[in-house]
Amino acid sequence: MKRLLAILLLFSALSAAGQARPEITLDLIRQRDLSMLWTGPIPLIDREDTTTLEWVGRFEPLGYIGTDFRRFRIHIASIHRSGSDPLTYGLSGKTRTGSNVCDFEGELHIDSLVTYLAPDESDEWGGIYGGWRLKGHYTLREDPEQPGTGVFEGTHIIDIAIDTAGNIYYNTLMLIADGYRNNQWQGTWRSYKTGATKVCNWGDCRIPDSCELDTGAGEFIPADEYLGNGWQSYRDQFDRDKTVRTKALQEENQRWWLYYD
Repeated sequence: MKRLLAILLLFSALSAAGQARPEITLDLIRQRDLSMLWTGPIPLIDREDTTTLEWVGRFEPLGYIGTDFRRFRIHIASIHRSGSDPLTYGLSGKTRTGSNVCDFEGELHIDSLVTYLAPDESDEWGGIYGGWRLKGHYTLREDPEQPGTGVFEGTHIIDIAIDTAGNIYYNTLMLIADGYRNNQWQGTWRSYKTGATKVCNWGDCRIPDSCELDTGAGEFIPADEYLGNGWQSYRDQFDRDKTVRTKALQEENQRWWLYYD
């Protein structure tokens, strides 16, 4: 049995050695419409190969606004690449803080492509390779005719993966690993009415700069002292009491961007 295992491991190593990690450059990013990185389903490339790739529903981001870590939600309803600048994307959707829901529109610009894993350290599964990160900046403007609105500005990063055919994916290669995060937005919100500025960050699975709020090791868990700031239903969805859990899941799974005007 041990001899068979050794042979299989050797074969796997030789197969991996025969594969070269594909090249990816900012020029390639300019040539591709990457709107699907921010909308639509995401691929489970940590469990399937490219011939049987499974796609699942997209994460709704976790976010907060202000130093009291009040829960902030955002949903991108549409995104499209600019006709004049292939590295700029126009987007629109809704934001929610408490019961206040606002429309927004704005732009996300890709500034650079960086490699955060060396070729010999690259994550790989079924011919899909990770290790690249897009960095950019954004400006999102809420509708000034609606109450409690302002402008979001900041920086953005998203990790991507690529297969040998040059197809680009939202990177879920380490999805089951502790601390997984992606699609991170970090910046501020500035009120139209008062000019006051608040920190406002959001992201998939974890939130940038949220150490005091996030007490989880393997996954996001809001701290007890902030549950009253919009995080109670998030915590309750994991409660052992079925009644509590069911009520919380109804709130967490609500497609609020469709039901709030």
